[in-house]
Amino acid sequence: MGTVTARPSHFTFQLRLILALGFLSLLVAAIAGIALWGLISLRDSASRAATDNQASQLASAVVLDALLCRRYEKDFFLGAGDLDAQDEPLQRWHSASLQLRGAIQQFEVSATSDADRDQARAWREAWSQYIKNFGSVEIGINGGVIKSPQEALRAFEPFQANIQTMTDQAVAIAEQKASSAQQSSQSADAVGQRTIWEVAVIAGLVFVASIIWSLLFPAWLTRPIKALQQAAARLSGGDLTTRVGLRRHDELGVLAQSFDAMAQIIQHNTADLERQYASASAARAAAEAARSEIAEQLAMIEEQRAQISEMSVPILPLTSSTLVMPLVGALDGARLAQVQERALHAIEQAAARHLILDITGVPIVDTQVAQGLLQTVQAAQMLGCKVMLVGIRPEVAQAIVGLGVNLGGVETRSILQTGVASILRHASA
Repeated sequence: MGTVTARPSHFTFQLRLILALGFLSLLVAAIAGIALWGLISLRDSASRAATDNQASQLASAVVLDALLCRRYEKDFFLGAGDLDAQDEPLQRWHSASLQLRGAIQQFEVSATSDADRDQARAWREAWSQYIKNFGSVEIGINGGVIKSPQEALRAFEPFQANIQTMTDQAVAIAEQKASSAQQSSQSADAVGQRTIWEVAVIAGLVFVASIIWSLLFPAWLTRPIKALQQAAARLSGGDLTTRVGLRRHDELGVLAQSFDAMAQIIQHNTADLERQYASASAARAAAEAARSEIAEQLAMIEEQRAQISEMSVPILPLTSSTLVMPLVGALDGARLAQVQERALHAIEQAAARHLILDITGVPIVDTQVAQGLLQTVQAAQMLGCKVMLVGIRPEVAQAIVGLGVNLGGVETRSILQTGVASILRHASA
């Protein structure tokens, strides 16, 4: 039977699907890239705005604390010569100066540029100089050298430029950072708007491409699939002459040609199968007859096996109350269980008072055999039957003693004759 040798063209269905999905993937990747770039720019702008806003607030705190120092400084100088009037402004000035130092330190810690850090160090030096100059005037007032507000103001006037310059610089930096924060916020808004428009345009392109693809691709794909489906339905309905007859140079065309070749093979193979079915039916009938015969033979074998099993453990009545069980051959776990079961069943059925176990034909007595026999003796005694163990050869007796099995409560005889004679004497007594 020939095989399909047609091969798909270079512009295959797989290649078309890869190109179309690749184009859509590129558009989606463009959306993701633009959105990511916009988010990064937006984050940077928002971060700059937050940093500048924080720097503006910290600079404003420096300005506020510097102004408070100047206010309490003036109140202290105006109370020069009056201890009661100058005590409270001095305490407030000390508190405000500590707050000013803390504000400068916070500005320095949060600074993100070398210029801001240099400015913070300059403010710290200016603050230290201001504290030193104010302390010298304070010593003069407390020591009585400076006795009036006018003298205090004149004494501190040469040092005012230092704190004033620091205040003006803090005001300028606060305004500059506030303006920069506003510009960064506006830049973030612009980036967000631009990103939204870019994403919207590319999303529109993706939408249009998806609509075109969803309209054209299903129609192009489903036509050969429907033809294959109809041919498969006719073939499954029993029309072995059905063929697709599709001529395309892509994977679907190769699939259709493969289907036609398969249908032709099925048509030929079905004819062969029909011929083989007749011979198979005849063979099956013969096999059924053979199976029935084998089943009958197995049943017969099972029945014979049960009879043999029963004969392997015989129980012979000696008198109306005495039974004899001769054991021949090796005893394993299964046979020991059978011995015990048959012995107890026979004792119950015959209401026997004596049972003679003859082990003359048992070649080997090991621990398992001795324990099994002892269990049979004990079970029979529980039914009111006295058991006598006969046929214990010298080597068996030595083996039992060597195994440490206790047969002290069991009556024993060396041969069956002496055991039968003993039982009969007891019965006649």
